[in-house]
Amino acid sequence: MKITLAATTLTLVSVLALAPGSAAQTSPPATAQDVAGRWVSVGCEATPGTSGPQHVKRNLRLTGDAWTVDLTVYADPGCNEPTLGVRVEGPYLLGPLSAAVPGATEALFVEAAVHVTPHSSAAADLLNGTPAGTCGTERWALGVQQSLGKTGCELLDVRTPSAEYELVKREGDRLFLGARPAASSDLNAPERRPTTLNAPLTLAGTP
Repeated sequence: MKITLAATTLTLVSVLALAPGSAAQTSPPATAQDVAGRWVSVGCEATPGTSGPQHVKRNLRLTGDAWTVDLTVYADPGCNEPTLGVRVEGPYLLGPLSAAVPGATEALFVEAAVHVTPHSSAAADLLNGTPAGTCGTERWALGVQQSLGKTGCELLDVRTPSAEYELVKREGDRLFLGARPAASSDLNAPERRPTTLNAPLTLAGTP
């Protein structure tokens, strides 16, 4: 399914305009200017995975209306052995203040495009083990990026386009997003928006 940024932005505005937020908080919600920049993981992060914690590093870029995140998955808790690279990009919109997390702003991130790169032979073999046409259109090769826009990938829980109801909070040179409560937690509905924050990202420069 194709998606246009203009149509998506109109949808985001409509959805967030109906979000309850919290009128009781006095500080204003974050703006795109507040969160613009390149944000990177402070160190190796542990995130819920289907077979236990996954070890990852994030590199997030936010501009006025678009976001791109490069997520690298590692085989070890020290993040020395990369296995998979995932790039997700699309438009985003910030909404009202969160009623659940003080100081955080509600956000909606659209996953308009997803690209995956196997960084280990084991990862490439795993992806090649999926049924033809269900996880990429070509055979996977070590170090070669492939788009999942046409097929998605059930193995990686990727569907495009999709959207996630998120949280954003900035404290100086640190940026927090919402924490997923469990492996493969889908944030595709307002009631599934996180109620706690993830490990912070640190400001590394302009987008």
